[in-house]
Amino acid sequence: MKNLCSKLGLTVVLIASSLMFISCEKDNDNTDDNAVSVDKIEALNVIYSSSKIDNIKVEFFWEEDYLNSGWEAVFNTKYNKDGFTLLLPSVMDDKYLEPILGNNDDYLEDVTISDKTVRFTDFDTFLAYNEKDSLIGKIYCSASDHLGDVDNQYTMSWIYVDKDLELNGENIDVASDENEEYPEDSHYSEYKKVFDNVKLKKGWNSFYSEFIFDADSVNKKYFHIQKMSTTKPKGIDFKWYYYEYY
Repeated sequence: MKNLCSKLGLTVVLIASSLMFISCEKDNDNTDDNAVSVDKIEALNVIYSSSKIDNIKVEFFWEEDYLNSGWEAVFNTKYNKDGFTLLLPSVMDDKYLEPILGNNDDYLEDVTISDKTVRFTDFDTFLAYNEKDSLIGKIYCSASDHLGDVDNQYTMSWIYVDKDLELNGENIDVASDENEEYPEDSHYSEYKKVFDNVKLKKGWNSFYSEFIFDADSVNKKYFHIQKMSTTKPKGIDFKWYYYEYY
């Protein structure tokens, strides 16, 4: 089961490049507080692109019960030169949707939710396949091509909701591991989710996340913050990146 904050888990390899790049949301940037639905995604000048890429697929999770679940490729489009265009359906099959709160009513405790009956799905990764329909890599949209090596990073994803939805507020989870026998192995981790005036229109929406990590290594305290918004962060240049599987 996913949840609204299950965002990019990306590790990429740095490769030098001198190309000129175009931002992720060429046609659908939302730079104000008005919710804007999205009907297509256009990826241009993908960084580290490969001539081996033939088509792009997007997978979604579905679950009937604990014995019947899995991932299914729902979107498919051709890859042309260094990019692709993906048209998004106005309605997603309910099979791929799940409650905004998942199975935990406390998941978004202290967050103002305009409608707790909303169902959603989201994605942030475009799977790359070659002519033999073999998976060879993935494409994603980010403000950095070295996500595994930086403490602060911006990512972009797309979320579908079956009704209009607004989210505001913060939620904090704490994980504390105290080892009385070996105090030096004890540590404290805090996970904060911040919804900054998130306004989602029925249908597909662009969704921006800022991940911040801070650590007090002396006292072994770690702080993870994810700030989410439907408004594109000012001054942040999102680009398309390809990461090839080896």
